[in-house]
Amino acid sequence: VPGTSLNLILGCTFSALRDHRIQAKDGLRRRFLNYTSTGSDRVIYYPESPNPETWAKLVQLFKQILEFKGEVILSEAAKPIWEEFQRSNREQRQEAESEELESLLCESPSHALKLSMIFQAARSAAGNIPWNVISPETLQLAISHVQGCVEAAESIDGSNQSEHLQEVEEF
Repeated sequence: VPGTSLNLILGCTFSALRDHRIQAKDGLRRRFLNYTSTGSDRVIYYPESPNPETWAKLVQLFKQILEFKGEVILSEAAKPIWEEFQRSNREQRQEAESEELESLLCESPSHALKLSMIFQAARSAAGNIPWNVISPETLQLAISHVQGCVEAAESIDGSNQSEHLQEVEEF
């Protein structure tokens, strides 16, 4: 089918992700961002219904995203950040100790740009900033997020995980 697209959120256990039949280099695994948790913050036995008034405000904020059409660009101030990320990414790929890590790193720039667009659109909906010009702060947030996901994938494969995702939470 021409022009198809699939978005998927998948929750699974470490053992499923460590299944070596699903290799990052094969293409499927590297298309996903990995998130890990060291424990449970809270237990939600049954989610509460959202406050209708609050929900309506949130829907209105994000409804404007439906109107976004056109090219999305990096701001002039974001371009040096992007160039440095690209240089660093290429160095990391050269130094990667496994084909799986190298494959994940190959996808990192694409993931960072996609997340930058999503984050910029969300920030635009929440405030009076342009949706189609990615700010340095938004780009850095997306890069940190993707780096945290790559490190989460490494931790699943037995490596150490750093605190990039915590930086994102603090943003």
